Amino acid sequence: MVNKKPSVSLLTKEALEALKKEYEECKLQRERINEEINLARAEGDLSENEAYHSGLLARDINEARIFEIEELLENYKIVVKSDNGTVQLGSRVKLRVNGQEKEYEIVSTNESNPLEGKISAESPIGSAILGKKVGDIARITLNESLVEYEILGINN
Repeated sequence: MVNKKPSVSLLTKEALEALKKEYEECKLQRERINEEINLARAEGDLSENEAYHSGLLARDINEARIFEIEELLENYKIVVKSDNGTVQLGSRVKLRVNGQEKEYEIVSTNESNPLEGKISAESPIGSAILGKKVGDIARITLNESLVEYEILGINN
């Protein structure tokens, strides 16, 4: 049997605090969900009790998130941002691609949310621009096309 060592999650201080806050909120939510399930259970017939079944689903989703956060909090490393002028985890980066300017924040995988402009350091764009400086160009092949990302600004 092979013991697989859990991977270390790289987190900024801000991300760690946000995770701890979310964890506490999930634990409070656990109590509320259990109360809702108990109230729905008291109504009797569970086979067609929508409130009961939605409560069970909400509980499962919440418990999965609690487990996920616990795993992250058991094995993480705080990334300390330096002001060395390079793109790193936690950097806000202004890029030019195809004549358009875009801004992204480079975050850990569990924080990524492209709709909010947060891209993972492990994503194709994130990994290509890590370590780059203003003026550098990162070349990435996306969908069989070469795309160039010029670093216009870095805010650490």
